[in-house]
Amino acid sequence: MDERMGELLLAYVEEAKDHLNTIETCMLTLEKEGHSSDLIDNMFRGVHSIKGAAGFFQLRNLVHLTHHMEELLSAAREGFQLNEEVLNLIFECMDTLHDMFINVENSDDFEVEDLVQELKKAMNKKEEPQIKEKVDSDTVDLSYLVNDNRQEIEQLVKEGLLAFSVKIYPKKDILDCSLSINEFIEQALSMGEIIQVEPQHFLDDTTKKYNSKDEVLMLYCTVMELELVPLALQLPENQIASVDIKEFEQNLKLPIHQSSQIKETNTDDKSLTSAGREETLRVKVSQLNKLVNSVGELVLGRKQVTQALEPHMLKYPELTSIVKNINGVVSELQEQIMNARMQPVGSVFAKFPRLIRDLSRQLKKSIELKTEGDEIELDKTVIEALSDPLTHLIRNVADHGLEEPADREQQGKVPTGTVLLKAYHQSGQVIVEVKDDGRGIDPDIIAKVALEKELCTPQQINEMSDNDKVRLIFAPGFSTAKEVTDISGRGVGMDAVKNNVEKIGGRVDIYSELGEGTTVKLTLPLTLAIVSSLLVEVDKQSFILPQVNITELVNIIASEKTNRIDVIQDRNILKIREKLLPLLFLGELLGLKDYKYDLFNENKSLQIVIIEIDGLRLGLIVDLVIGIEEIVVKPIPQYLSSVNIYSGTTILGNGEVALILDLSEIAKNESDQSQFENNEIEETTKDSLSDDISDSYLIFDNGSEENFSIPVSFIQRIDQYEEDKIQRVGSKNFIEVQGRALPLISLESFLDIQAPQTLDDENAKILIIDHEENHCCLLIHNIIDSLSINLDLNTSNIQTELIQGSMLIDNKLTLFLDIPKCINVSKVGY
Repeated sequence: MDERMGELLLAYVEEAKDHLNTIETCMLTLEKEGHSSDLIDNMFRGVHSIKGAAGFFQLRNLVHLTHHMEELLSAAREGFQLNEEVLNLIFECMDTLHDMFINVENSDDFEVEDLVQELKKAMNKKEEPQIKEKVDSDTVDLSYLVNDNRQEIEQLVKEGLLAFSVKIYPKKDILDCSLSINEFIEQALSMGEIIQVEPQHFLDDTTKKYNSKDEVLMLYCTVMELELVPLALQLPENQIASVDIKEFEQNLKLPIHQSSQIKETNTDDKSLTSAGREETLRVKVSQLNKLVNSVGELVLGRKQVTQALEPHMLKYPELTSIVKNINGVVSELQEQIMNARMQPVGSVFAKFPRLIRDLSRQLKKSIELKTEGDEIELDKTVIEALSDPLTHLIRNVADHGLEEPADREQQGKVPTGTVLLKAYHQSGQVIVEVKDDGRGIDPDIIAKVALEKELCTPQQINEMSDNDKVRLIFAPGFSTAKEVTDISGRGVGMDAVKNNVEKIGGRVDIYSELGEGTTVKLTLPLTLAIVSSLLVEVDKQSFILPQVNITELVNIIASEKTNRIDVIQDRNILKIREKLLPLLFLGELLGLKDYKYDLFNENKSLQIVIIEIDGLRLGLIVDLVIGIEEIVVKPIPQYLSSVNIYSGTTILGNGEVALILDLSEIAKNESDQSQFENNEIEETTKDSLSDDISDSYLIFDNGSEENFSIPVSFIQRIDQYEEDKIQRVGSKNFIEVQGRALPLISLESFLDIQAPQTLDDENAKILIIDHEENHCCLLIHNIIDSLSINLDLNTSNIQTELIQGSMLIDNKLTLFLDIPKCINVSKVGY
């Protein structure tokens, strides 16, 4: 396929996905509210549009499936009832179409015949004999479309189709080209409508023999222009001519065909847009990203120009207005470009009515989904990162949060459970809430499970509030499910929600009332490209602190230090509003060489940045708070990627490079050391600390008898396995990760174990492994669990250095891989 056709195919796929979303929305509404001619018409038009363009690209499977879907919906327009069974069948067809468009170039490899037969069976149940006769026919009988009624032509013209007269020599144009009459007719119908054919037997008797002089005349309507019709029908250009449709347009009081009118009319004329809607233009995301990067550099340039000119403004007053004008233009340009990347959160919400529908049937629960704030906009990157966390939350609500209808009635509730998806603005951020009216979360049960899984100690549980206990559901490996299902129960869902939201600079909070319901609150940044941050200085170096985690700034003058600061258990403590807050020297946390800070220097005030993350409040002592800056986030350099307290870099207005701190990572490192609860400091001794060291481990299998495990700390991220993304070079496999081709290895390639007979694409995962700047990708069959484990390995029967040892976990032998050595082995031959 040449480059031009490739671009057209990509555009078609995007439009087809839009059509599928529209059809699915119509189906959900139809299922809820009952028969609606308008909804069925919209569904028919969507399927028809997908089929028409699929024929142009010769995507036979897509044409085959959508053609029979179109027949069913055509019958529905004439009164055929779309009952629950038929709607379920159409939903199944929609799922297959979604999968086919993900891999459109290989769509002809999909198996669709079973669905086609089911569609035919559904049509057979219709009482009208003419439709039953049509679908029961062994050959493609299209005579039901042949109608020389003037009303049909007028309707097609009203829908924007063009009409053509086509001359066909069946022997020369079809049979001699190794095509059958049936195949030609199907191809024509995939891209338009056959209005009338002379002689009629061309459609009625597709097995008829033709000689070289026989000809057929066909009146044909399609959305394609004259230049494309010969290519689509594979006929000579001189056998196709446009039909003058002015007569029909005048009778319908329509303007002359719009495409010609646009050429003759000023493009600024707003009458050209239907219903006053704004015209839109598809732009590649890569081009938009380049614009965002360029605007970011422009913002930095503006700061540098402003700082360079400031000393000269008093001498040259006209510079003030020039700089002000530049600032205004750059700010407006920045705002417009960022707005171009913004998408309504409703684009994510739209996928969940279908999910709720499927979960309701699967769990045999009655669930209603409500949404608010669909129009709230977020950066495209944030929108894309929001889909998976919300899916996890919706599944957990349906499976665990909402009761069975009978149980709800016994509690005085309505049988139908409600899930509310709500988005709104708050303090320059976007809040997305997932709220249900279900059973709520029992903090005592959560605490009990946490103790059983050794996620915390009894002493820690006793010190926790009810809300702190509820928050334990975000711990790695936590799950209260008694059995693992395809909906939930593996213990990786809520942990994944928290991690994914934090990766985009957001945070997760949860509030629950037993018997009343639960609310999960996601706080999200509007954009990831340009972020409002606090610029501070430590040891004459500049650092950036994301503003989203900062609650307040405190300045303590020298004379008040002794009254406001205490030292308890060798920790500096700040007294603030009758509360005690642990203080940390940012320079020491960053490991700055020779950094020293005289806390009680009588000639120097104390500047503290107070942060709050996951309920933990800390005070960071800095040398100087410079001020709020809008920064353009740049990726962290490779040589710093292993230092987890840095999340990125930026260039300041003076050209200096500043590192962006990951405050959540700093808080995580300090949380185990902080002993401050309920504003009191309890004495602790070394004897109270456990001698056991636990870490989080991912448990998985290889489609064979053995289970395997590796530390979660080595896993940079987990991706879904997609066959089409694998690149093969000789006998080696590679996969592209963040612009780099990394080797893809499987366990059986370096361990003496049995390879899986089949690979389940839905469950198979790729682990991106990172160890001391060495990377590889490990293909695994299925994730079983994520657990915190105190290692007690058995090494007696281990015969390879690639395995550290073995343990019994849930009565299953689990082998623990030595990741550094596995990475070294993976490099051989790459």
